[in-house]
Amino acid sequence: MCVAGPLLPRNADGGVFRTVNGTTCPPENFTTVSDFNITAYAAAPWYVQKQLPQPYQPPSQLFCVKAEYELKDPTNVSAGVIVNNYANEGAVNGPSRGSSRFDRTNASRLVAVPQTPGAGAKDGKLLVGPEILQTVLPRGWRNAYGPYWVVAVGPSANRTIAYDWAIISGGPPKYLAPGGGCTTQGPRRRSGPLSMLGTDSGGLWFFSRKPIDPTATAIMEQKAAELGIATSGLLPVQQQGCKYATSA
Repeated sequence: MCVAGPLLPRNADGGVFRTVNGTTCPPENFTTVSDFNITAYAAAPWYVQKQLPQPYQPPSQLFCVKAEYELKDPTNVSAGVIVNNYANEGAVNGPSRGSSRFDRTNASRLVAVPQTPGAGAKDGKLLVGPEILQTVLPRGWRNAYGPYWVVAVGPSANRTIAYDWAIISGGPPKYLAPGGGCTTQGPRRRSGPLSMLGTDSGGLWFFSRKPIDPTATAIMEQKAAELGIATSGLLPVQQQGCKYATSA
């Protein structure tokens, strides 16, 4: 393991900046949205337009991908949200895959909690992982959860939902992408039971309130480039003709 010396610059979260061929990762001053409203964010479904494939969601499951969030306690947003992810396997309207309400395997619910305890996610930083780990690992579950950072949003004329689109990053993009820019996905060195959860595998998602939204997708592409985030690895999600039905 390489240990950074004291003279290396560090970002706001204490991580070391990596500079290769003039590109610094994560980009300097890279951060999340401020004054984030998690209640409005969870008020309506999100449909994925593009995303990086994940160990738990390979390209074969990039059909009809959507996310719905439920506040665990509307009177206490710091309690976090239940994460209801949905996708189809193999084709539009193929066998359904998902988490929490959309899960058919009796797995633990997936939840997201503010990264900063008691902050109500105002800084746009959350941690995501299986709810059961809070019981199994009462002192270390936060370390087993993965970062979920809201790094850009598009304001909505609808005050209830507040946002029309959002860019979600699996934490700061710490690695230089092959085509330039920075990515959250670096060499995967972890092994063991927790590595199968995929909570530390990075990620990048383009969210829209509309199932098909090329206008917002183009805006998010431009915004990601401005933030220094590589988008060359993103794959499109097929939403045309989706019924979002669950299967046994």
